[in-house]
Amino acid sequence: MSNRGKVILFCGGSLFVALIYIILIVQSRLPDAHDTFQYLQQQYIYYNEVVQHRNLPNWFPYLTHGNVGNYYFSTQLTLLSPVFYLLGLLFSNINYYYLFYAGIFFEELFFLIGIILLGSLYYRDQRTVAFVAIALVGSNIWYPQIFWNFHLYYFLPILLFSIHKWFQTKKIVYVYLSLIFFGLSFYGNFLYCFILTSFVILSYLCVLFLVNFRENIQRLKKEYLGYYSSINVKKLGVFLLLLIVLFLSFYYVKFYDSEIAYLGGGRESSGQVKLETFLKIGGYTNLNKFKEIFTRRWMDFTPDINLYAGFLYVPFVIVALLFSREKYAYVTGAVALVIFLFSIGSFVAKSFYYLYPLGKLFRHIGLTVTIFKLFSVFYAGFGFEIFLKKFSKDRWFIILLAVLLLPVSWLSWKGYGLNTDFLWFAEAGELKVLKVLPLFIWISMGGVIVGWLVMKLSLKAHLIYFMLFLLAVDMYSYKYSLTVLRMPKIDKEVKALFKPYDYGFESRRIYNSFTQKIKNPRMKVYEPLLFMPYHDMSKYNTIDSFLYGDSLFSSFRTDFALKPFKDFVMAAKEYPHNDVYFKYAGLKDLKLSVFTGINYVDNLSDMQEIFQSTEFTGDMLFTTKEDLQQADLVNIGQKQEFQSFKNKSERGKAYAEIKEFSFDSLRINVDIEEEGAQPYFLYYADVYHPNWKAYVNRKEVPIIKTNIAYKSILLPAGRSEVEFRFGHSFYTISMACILSLGILALMATGYLVVTEFRK
Repeated sequence: MSNRGKVILFCGGSLFVALIYIILIVQSRLPDAHDTFQYLQQQYIYYNEVVQHRNLPNWFPYLTHGNVGNYYFSTQLTLLSPVFYLLGLLFSNINYYYLFYAGIFFEELFFLIGIILLGSLYYRDQRTVAFVAIALVGSNIWYPQIFWNFHLYYFLPILLFSIHKWFQTKKIVYVYLSLIFFGLSFYGNFLYCFILTSFVILSYLCVLFLVNFRENIQRLKKEYLGYYSSINVKKLGVFLLLLIVLFLSFYYVKFYDSEIAYLGGGRESSGQVKLETFLKIGGYTNLNKFKEIFTRRWMDFTPDINLYAGFLYVPFVIVALLFSREKYAYVTGAVALVIFLFSIGSFVAKSFYYLYPLGKLFRHIGLTVTIFKLFSVFYAGFGFEIFLKKFSKDRWFIILLAVLLLPVSWLSWKGYGLNTDFLWFAEAGELKVLKVLPLFIWISMGGVIVGWLVMKLSLKAHLIYFMLFLLAVDMYSYKYSLTVLRMPKIDKEVKALFKPYDYGFESRRIYNSFTQKIKNPRMKVYEPLLFMPYHDMSKYNTIDSFLYGDSLFSSFRTDFALKPFKDFVMAAKEYPHNDVYFKYAGLKDLKLSVFTGINYVDNLSDMQEIFQSTEFTGDMLFTTKEDLQQADLVNIGQKQEFQSFKNKSERGKAYAEIKEFSFDSLRINVDIEEEGAQPYFLYYADVYHPNWKAYVNRKEVPIIKTNIAYKSILLPAGRSEVEFRFGHSFYTISMACILSLGILALMATGYLVVTEFRK
């Protein structure tokens, strides 16, 4: 494919995609539900923390009374995240609403670049590359499911191209590029997606090797073994450095994951899933999902996957099956078949579960069918090339094609030309004309084209471009209807929620997310969107963090929490009318309070027995003997047993002044009225985690896990400067590695554009 052809196709594809985002922004549309909205929420939270506190947080104080950010940081990333964080450091007034769309727009262009590069390697005719690009970019529906319907596969074309270039040139730079692009399998993705990506790449390489088995064996002996012996220390060092970056980026999510309790999704404490969960969770494992390939719409609302790829997709898959004998046709077709079998829970999926490394960590196999669509569209491209050869020789074939395109042209426009929401700029009277206009124009144009081609077959090439144009119209209407029209229009107040927000510390929690509107102006603005008619779309508890609302119970889907919080909630659910738990959780008492002593029991069961006692008022501080020993404070605690326990009030008189609050830290001044020589304990109703540090008058003090889930520290009488700080050196190192991976991906993409588009 010529350099000029690549540039023209990229510019045309960029315009195709840009029109969607222009309409989204002009009409003020918001992706307000399911995984894409969670993705937006998380991005905003990190961006706002950069603006407000010059920091990327590792702790989420508004999430299940405090939770680690490991599972969120790498998942919410976009390729432009490093750029956005730099903008956040430089400017304090950028609305993230616009940056979010800029990030996805860039990723679609990245996807387009990969398609063009891989297509130029597969096909001889640039029109075939155009066909594949239109089908794939047009069928990429990232709302409402950005992970499985876009991020799962958007990096695969450019990754496969880099691997092929290494096979062709044996330049180690393409090994580096392949490693970098492989890292995108968990950059802006769920961690376990890298397992599937490795399986897809391994399947691809195995088929590629088997297609020319003898030739590849000879090349392996003659070329590659000698190549490995010539690698110098410098090249090997760069390779190992990239592996270390990938490992540290990957392990960030796993760091201290022993503290995590899985509340949903069928995961066991080890993170693995049972076979039944592996095969069924997420749904879409039956053959019904493939109906959309033929019908354009599988059902009225499909929240997770989309398989339609244009009216030319199925015919050219059939042509490829019947006639194509190209090497890469075998490879793409075989991989598509493997993923097809995997996505329906066949023997391929079960073999993956039992035999593939880390296979038991994966789930949602039905949603992997979007990778099938990717490879099957590339496979259809080989059928398109055969069609082009036939087209150049058969006169009646050309005439027949022109006639068949007439009804297709009408149907393509009907997809959105009659949609009044699309014609948002038209008045009611104008709509009557516009309803008839597309049909009149396209029948007239079609008649002219048929006559023209019959008279001048030398101009038959224009019919191909007309067909590709109709495909573009078809795919644009499809992408528009499933992306733009699904999203609600929002007003200025809702859009303003994505501006940088200077939040403050709430002294008490509120009962649930919906009661937040009493005190939280952000919730009052956002609440109407919670009742949009998307009943089968998940709304996650990250909404609480996005709104900076501190709730006792989240009103939204909660998949995991820290183990101490799970223990606390399970105990509270057994005694739902016991106000003790509401006191300790900061609902019916302050989240920051002082106690004049600490009591310990042998285990959590003994603590719960005391908490459920009708005489107990929740005015004492409790821990376990093990937790006191861990803090090296066992000598100052008072042993309590249920049989001899007597309730009393040990709450002290104190005043806490909030000096600074961020996601990762809390700095306060505490004034305690002296009541003798007894020890004092500052209680903070924020979940305990080993990576919290506490400082009293700038000296580190031990933190005690108290009242099942929360934390306390020992304080002197009088006035004290107290700081709670969450963090670990590994967090800093690994987050730097993750962001460097994003920067490297941008640089690698630029390298390929410069080297491949200028040839």
